[in-house]
Amino acid sequence: MRPNVGATPRGMPAEPWRSFLRELDELLKGLLELHCLGGFVVTQQYGIGRETSDIDFLSAVAGSREDNVEALAGLGTVLHQKYRVYLQYVGVASPPCNYAIRLQPMFREESWKRLRLLALDPTDIALSKLERNADRDRDDVLRLARAGLVDPEDIEIPLL
Repeated sequence: MRPNVGATPRGMPAEPWRSFLRELDELLKGLLELHCLGGFVVTQQYGIGRETSDIDFLSAVAGSREDNVEALAGLGTVLHQKYRVYLQYVGVASPPCNYAIRLQPMFREESWKRLRLLALDPTDIALSKLERNADRDRDDVLRLARAGLVDPEDIEIPLL
């Protein structure tokens, strides 16, 4: 397993995320686990990067069939309109193999009843961002590396 050098998970999300996620937690009927990645994780979990208006997630493990997170907190919902942030399922990202065993809990001090956010580790984020290869994704990878959260050797692709 890769070391997680320098990562300091934050106890609570910054606003407007804190209020948004608290209200989402109150709307949920059952337990909900989100596997998160992207700019939200880079900023809120690892304390670097850029601001973003969405929480990208790879997977939503819901305890209740009524808990459709995009219908509750996705683009265009009441929560989005109120807080100007939203949840977004990312179906085009290819997470690294066995990423789930390296997921890290987010916001341990938060007292949500049903909501649990898990973050991809920094190297897994870097690998998923490099695949998409947009400018902002490359910038996020550079920030993770400069902060000592990603070892460039872990993401190096050997040439044959």
